[in-house]
Amino acid sequence: MSCGTCSEKTKTGAAAAIGSPMATGMAQATQHCPICGGFMTGSGSCQNPRCQPGEAIDAPDSRRARKTPRQSAAATKKRFDAAKRQIAKHEQITDPEILKLADKDGWTVAHMAAGAGQQFTDSEILRIANNDGWTVAHQAAMQGQPSAAPEILRLADYRVLTVAHVAALAGQQFTDPEILKLASRSGVTVAHVAAERGQQFTDPEILRLADKKGVTVATVGFRNAAKSAA
Repeated sequence: MSCGTCSEKTKTGAAAAIGSPMATGMAQATQHCPICGGFMTGSGSCQNPRCQPGEAIDAPDSRRARKTPRQSAAATKKRFDAAKRQIAKHEQITDPEILKLADKDGWTVAHMAAGAGQQFTDSEILRIANNDGWTVAHQAAMQGQPSAAPEILRLADYRVLTVAHVAALAGQQFTDPEILKLASRSGVTVAHVAAERGQQFTDPEILRLADKKGVTVATVGFRNAAKSAA
C-alpha cells in the first residue's frame, strides 16, 4: 500500500512529464490549447511540440464536426430534392450554389428549372452542361425561350447539336447566315431545322446547304411545303 505522500509525488511527476500545471501547484488554473487540446503554460503557449498555430482541423471539436463523404453526399441529395420540390411548386430558384447541384448524370437544378419555364440570363448558368454536353441553354431553348447571343447559340452537345438547332426546332427563326450554317455531327444545319419548321429561304447559298446524306435545305423546304398543302 502506498502512502498519500508517495501517491501525490507520483501524480506530480507524471503531470510534469506531460507538461501539466499540476506540477507547479497550479491545477486550478489549467488551460487547454484550443488547437490540439493539450496543456498550455501560464504565458499562453501550447506545450505540445507537434501543435502548429492555425491547424484548427486537428482540434477534437473540429474532428467531430468534419463530415464523411457519405454524409456530404446525403446532405447534397437532400438539398437537390428540396430544390426539385420547389420547382414542382413553380417557385423560382436564384441561388447559384443550389442551381449547380447535379445528379449522377449531370442534370442540374438549373436544367430542371429551365425545363419548368424559369428564364436565365446569366451566361455562367446557361453554359452549365450535363454529362452529354446538354446545357441549360439547350433546355431553355426547348421551352421556346429565345436567345440572341451568338456564343450561347453555338453551344453544342456531344452530337454537336447546338442551342440554335433546338431553338429553331422550337420555332425561333434566324437570319444570320453564320448561325444558319451551324451543322450537327450528321451535317444537319440550323437552316435544315428551320425549313422543316416552316421558315422560308431565298438565299441560294442557304438553300444549297446539304447534310451528310446530301439532303439540301431547298429539299427540306419543298417537302415541308408539299406536306402542308396535302
